[in-house]
Amino acid sequence: MLVKTMLVKKTFINKINANHVIAGCLLLAASAVAPAAHAQHSLGLGVKLLGSNWKGENVESGNDFESTSGAQLGFNLVYQYNRFYTGFNFQGGDYKFKDDAPDQISKNDDVYTTTSLQPGEDAKINRGEADILVGYYFWPKVSLFLDLKSITNEWKDGDPDTENYATQFVGLGLGVSGFIPLNDQWMLFGSFGLVPSGKVRQTKGGDNDDIGDGNSGALEFGGIFHFNRSNRLNFGLKSQWQTYKFDDPARSEQKHQVGSLFIGYNYIFQFGQH
Repeated sequence: MLVKTMLVKKTFINKINANHVIAGCLLLAASAVAPAAHAQHSLGLGVKLLGSNWKGENVESGNDFESTSGAQLGFNLVYQYNRFYTGFNFQGGDYKFKDDAPDQISKNDDVYTTTSLQPGEDAKINRGEADILVGYYFWPKVSLFLDLKSITNEWKDGDPDTENYATQFVGLGLGVSGFIPLNDQWMLFGSFGLVPSGKVRQTKGGDNDDIGDGNSGALEFGGIFHFNRSNRLNFGLKSQWQTYKFDDPARSEQKHQVGSLFIGYNYIFQFGQH
């Protein structure tokens, strides 16, 4: 999380009249969100390693599933201009399952089929997550943001000639993030986001069409250690959840929960600092 203190210059007016009073009031009202006189902006690059556990439920079949192993590697790019920021996050990795896994609910020629992992069978699913964020610090230590989120799941069977089953969830969400400085080097941070509604699309192994709806949420918190102005170490916990409701005749439902412990590093390029 990149944080900058916004500097606001006040104008002193020696001579006032009725027009100056009106202009001064407008200027005072706008100063809460106006850019600083001396722009401060930065570009942050980061990498993150996550050890994860993926579990959930195939509601219609009554089968619970939980990964036997899983990890993700993440990258992020964030640009901040005074209180405004925008960025791109990506993380992805493989998860292994045994005996139970998320059901494959596919559509071929408008006919739905459900394929479940059988006892004694193994499965590997590649999970990828991407976020495009736009946010603003409406308060000194708290921001609100919009999040265009994508979550992809692709089943792997080890056969390069097989078109694997894959899905993608896409939705627009919103969230809040904030931080609490402890001293010159340590800081606590957290964020909470929701995608209240999105589409689930089959991208491989069928009609490549929308097959359902879903929602998603994420909660993340942890600590940041500043080695100096440009180098930062971050660590913490992240919890995510998704619910998918498919358009098959049974209106099948899946619930997913992914819990992660992460550690990461960020390098900040500072511009316009005085």
